[in-house]
Amino acid sequence: TGLETDQFPDYSKFSIWHDGYYVTANIPGGDDGVGNAVFVVERDKMLLGEDAQFLGFPLPGIKTSGFYSPQAFNVGNKDLPTSGDATIVYMQDDAWEEVDEDHLKLWNIKVDWESPSNSSISSPQIIPTADFTGVFDGGSTSNLPQPQGPDIDALQATIMNQAQFRQFGDHNSAVFNFVVDVDGNETRKLAGVRWYELRQTSADQPWTIYQEGTYVSPNGLNAFAASMSLDKEGNIGMGYSTVSSSRNIAINYTGRFNKDELNTMTIPETLIAQSSNYDPRTRYADYTHLTVDPQDDKKFWFISEYFNPDRQDVVGVFQLEPPYRNDVEVIDITSPLADRVLENDESVTVTVRNYGLNDQTNFPVTYSIDGGSAVTEMFSGVLSEGETSSFTFSETADLSTEGKTYEIIAKTLLSTDEAPQNDSFTKEVRNLYALDVGVTAITSPVSGSDYGDENIMVTIYNYGGVAQKNFPVSYQINNGNFISEVFTGTVAPLSTATYTFAQTQDFSQLGSYDIIAATHLEGDSDSSNNSTSTTIIVDFCQPEGDCLSFGDGVVQLDLQDISVSTDCNELGYTYDSDVVFEFDVQESAVTGTLQVGFSGSEYAIFIDFDDSNTFETEEIVASGDVPMAFTDTPFTLTLPEDANLGTHRMRVRGADITYSGDVSNPCDDLEYGRTNDYTAEVMNSLGVDQEDLKELDLQIVEGEKNKFHISLTTTEIRDDMAFSVYNLLGQTLVYNGVSNEGGKFEYDLDMSYATPGVYIIKLGNKHGGSTKKILVK
Repeated sequence: TGLETDQFPDYSKFSIWHDGYYVTANIPGGDDGVGNAVFVVERDKMLLGEDAQFLGFPLPGIKTSGFYSPQAFNVGNKDLPTSGDATIVYMQDDAWEEVDEDHLKLWNIKVDWESPSNSSISSPQIIPTADFTGVFDGGSTSNLPQPQGPDIDALQATIMNQAQFRQFGDHNSAVFNFVVDVDGNETRKLAGVRWYELRQTSADQPWTIYQEGTYVSPNGLNAFAASMSLDKEGNIGMGYSTVSSSRNIAINYTGRFNKDELNTMTIPETLIAQSSNYDPRTRYADYTHLTVDPQDDKKFWFISEYFNPDRQDVVGVFQLEPPYRNDVEVIDITSPLADRVLENDESVTVTVRNYGLNDQTNFPVTYSIDGGSAVTEMFSGVLSEGETSSFTFSETADLSTEGKTYEIIAKTLLSTDEAPQNDSFTKEVRNLYALDVGVTAITSPVSGSDYGDENIMVTIYNYGGVAQKNFPVSYQINNGNFISEVFTGTVAPLSTATYTFAQTQDFSQLGSYDIIAATHLEGDSDSSNNSTSTTIIVDFCQPEGDCLSFGDGVVQLDLQDISVSTDCNELGYTYDSDVVFEFDVQESAVTGTLQVGFSGSEYAIFIDFDDSNTFETEEIVASGDVPMAFTDTPFTLTLPEDANLGTHRMRVRGADITYSGDVSNPCDDLEYGRTNDYTAEVMNSLGVDQEDLKELDLQIVEGEKNKFHISLTTTEIRDDMAFSVYNLLGQTLVYNGVSNEGGKFEYDLDMSYATPGVYIIKLGNKHGGSTKKILVK
């Protein structure tokens, strides 16, 4: 049976509930809480092979980042609840528009298959959470580096497959996760897994957060693409992927026992499979899945993908129930803390756990630095099953070399240990320079339009271990003079600060601006990270639009003996400066025709007469509606009487009239439409005091092959003239200014590079010009 959702159900996720199969999908319109994006199929009928009913629901009050990925709670074992509404969950990130603080939203769906019109979805239950940052690279899908190949997608803004539900004697639990940036600053990012266990006392009671944690790979790798579930004891297993700029994608697992300290994953990171190659695309593992073995309800089965050497599925199985009598491990190195100023007598403290069934005491614990001699001491306390304990070595470590990263390996050496492969733990700590600051980003201005005098804004990062203040900062534009000022604030170790230079710069001219900004801290230990650079482009605004899906916008323009088939690309914007439309201010009304690619459209044409790099309302020279596609529609282009002469930007916009985007606003994005820029050359056929410049004697003398000397003798005109060369299509090949020297305007023209044919020469000013033809052989 075909089940219609009206739009393509992208990124579908499926869940089982007692009264139906629940499906969420990334459907345009669903992210505004109005369009249907959650669907339910009548499960009982499907199991019997009968025609099943199908319902759709919106999620009122939902906010998204533009990608829509909630999840229905899924019953992951045979114990289906006999009652209770299905629950949908989604993260709400305060980095998204219209979200003021981080929280979870939960909706309950009540289905009545006997009277489907009685089915309903609740208003959302809002559950505040600990702060998190779920946005990577401004929402881009290229985030996490590999040793080779592109940065891969972190799968942000997504409740990962699946949100698993399970009934216990005195409560119901649901576990789920999504990726977050645990580094929390603009200069670096580190993916970790934010995970939750929600509980309710019984069906249809409110859900509350029982525990929430952020899992970070102990090896400093990006951890993401996770899936988690609960076994019959309430232990949580979680499979996930790791990657970094030095290690290919790996598949791992962690977990926690039900009696462990809340909010932590206590099982050490354990490798399932290591890729031998890199992902050649940014896209990775849209879905992973972890589920509990239906036979013993203890083992966790996890499927994900890796590259060995090509893209392949990998399945791992693990169990959290202690399988050994004697098994102790170092599960963490809590001291020294990473990334600070370290000394020559740092204490080394580890956390030891008993994963076995027998009590343990009087066993050796050891650590080594960078593979050097091991320091071994005795743990004399008593560790019972599942217990952890902190142990500090009496012998300290010398970690005093500035700028160095040290590798510390700590392990237990229990002689009867039945699982020695998991005894050790590795941690890297970096001894920071005391003095080390730099500019990491130039945040303002950015490429754009309509700029004037602008402030330069930068982000400063303190890479060192000591707070810094009152140090010089500078910037330079296009290899010009350095502008130096003093940062008078304070930036803490491993923290950022923003600085806005008081000295502004003029960005009113179109073009590119190369900006270098730097810090100049006296005694800075690492000058390689002091500066950063960027290039910003100042141009007319370049609005986007969709002209590919349905061909919307102006597709054909016929004006002033020039016929143009407008370009369409994925941005919906192009600038074809070589297409030049010539206008005479003595002819104030110019007629033309245009065609649109979709019926029921509108258009507007602009000319930037004042060369302000923006189009004002009064610079609209033609506009109107077009009822029929691919039909010549006449229009009249009106030039103002006082139009400035010369060369100006001309903009043509067209769009479907029923969708968002205003064609009369030159910078407004068009949901379905396009924007095309061309060149308009405005001239006056009357000269100074009604003198016609065309009557002046423009002399052209051909010298060597296809080289010409152009001259015009006049004592009447002293203003600078413009010299232009056009081909017969109206495209400008040469444009330069010429001054009057000794009563004569002169220009040497080399056309040896040009294709043979006829070209038009023009010499003139704002009042008009004189033209002649030349032949290039």
